[in-house]
Amino acid sequence: MSGLYCNNHGISVAAFITVFSVLSYLRSPEFALALGVSMVKSFKPRSSDEPEAMGNESGKTPIGVRLLALIAGIVLIIMGIRSVGQDVIEIRKLTALSDFSATSGKWLQVSIRQDSTGASDEFYPDVLYEYFVNGKSIWGWRLSFEDQSRPKTYWDMRLKGYRKDDSVMVYVNPHDAKDAIVEKKTDGLVRPILKALVGSGFALFGFVLVLLTGFRPFKKQSRP
Repeated sequence: MSGLYCNNHGISVAAFITVFSVLSYLRSPEFALALGVSMVKSFKPRSSDEPEAMGNESGKTPIGVRLLALIAGIVLIIMGIRSVGQDVIEIRKLTALSDFSATSGKWLQVSIRQDSTGASDEFYPDVLYEYFVNGKSIWGWRLSFEDQSRPKTYWDMRLKGYRKDDSVMVYVNPHDAKDAIVEKKTDGLVRPILKALVGSGFALFGFVLVLLTGFRPFKKQSRP
């Protein structure tokens, strides 16, 4: 009985929190990791002396809930694998900054923008510059590989030496000419590694969720 309850209860809870998990991961992998811990705690089996829930006399999860959980599980698997792939590429890039080649460029825009979805004191650099690779003009927009927001005063000090139309040294990824930065600064490897772990957790959770639905598309039909 407890195993059946764990299956039904787990599918229902997982289907409900999938959207919140994905959104929290996109916003903050640290919060998503904490949410993942709460997911695991939700799979607590019911004691044998607790009565079975009303309205589920057959002991089976409704087909609608199972189908929703199946779709959610597949989505989590796809998103998790895709996220891990992107994070692995990012980690490789951050560990190979010394291979970036230097070329001259020119500032087209140097300003600061406020994060419209974050707090009032969260700002990012809003820059644009032009550089040439094999005679081809390319526009870059990344100051560095830093993704964390900072107060406006921080960026004012950071960008005070840059002016529009001034020349600037640009560092270009040898494997992708459109991937360039001006400063070889990063937030470290902790965040991309954490994101990769969270993405792996999502993929694993999606796989378990698919198994919990009980769908067997290739199950052999019993003979009459």
